[in-house]
Amino acid sequence: MAEPAAPAPELFETVLQPDEIDAYLADLAACAEDVTVTLRHGRLPLPQADARHLDLPAAIRRLRDGEATGMQVRYRFDHLAWCDTLTLVPQGMRLVRLALPPG
Repeated sequence: MAEPAAPAPELFETVLQPDEIDAYLADLAACAEDVTVTLRHGRLPLPQADARHLDLPAAIRRLRDGEATGMQVRYRFDHLAWCDTLTLVPQGMRLVRLALPPG
């Protein structure tokens, strides 16, 4: 008999306005642990040399300036692993937050 399907991960989606982006950065700085940032150009990550020593505010600036098409932010909060994907859209910055499965 087939194993039951795993429950779908928790998902949150919104569009952040400029003042909300600043609040997002402040929240992560205050509450998140083990933050890693990956910039993307199209569907591919930017070369590591381009992303080395890149902090979250610098990554947001590169995204706003068009040097990247998106970014992923992985971090731990409240003993859970999370992945935020940010992309520019005409209305602001789209945020998709996904709770990652344990392990």
